[in-house]
Amino acid sequence: MPVLYGGVDQKVLDRFKLRASEALVNGWVERGVRDACEVICRYPGATTMWSCHGHGPYSKKNSPGEFHVVFVLGVGFEHKAHELVAELMKADIPPLWDLSMARLMYPDDDFVYDLSEITLKNTYNAWKITYRYLHTEQSLREIRKVFHTVCKKVFN
Repeated sequence: MPVLYGGVDQKVLDRFKLRASEALVNGWVERGVRDACEVICRYPGATTMWSCHGHGPYSKKNSPGEFHVVFVLGVGFEHKAHELVAELMKADIPPLWDLSMARLMYPDDDFVYDLSEITLKNTYNAWKITYRYLHTEQSLREIRKVFHTVCKKVFN
């Protein structure tokens, strides 16, 4: 099997796991996605960075937004991103899942204003899984349920 790209080393993963666990304990993760984030964070080679449980156009306090979870995988666990998408595509909802990888700045570092200063050393890889559909509350409940069920299968 070829070496996959997109993992962070164990030291970085441990630091991110600490931040994620603090967010979960303090209630900073939205209720609709919290259970799935806890499943991902318990897995030794993964943790979440941020998430949104989705907000339909009916929401009075939030602008409309899609369901998404941004997560980090440790070196050697990069295949989990592909497993996650493969399982989500098998679900009984339309296959509108989108997986993307981004190069992000470390959350505790100073912001870099000059693009020429961005390097592989001051950034990391993160994966974002999104369900590309603006929702009703009922469809959001179904999407959240499917995602949680699949996370339990992939990250156990």
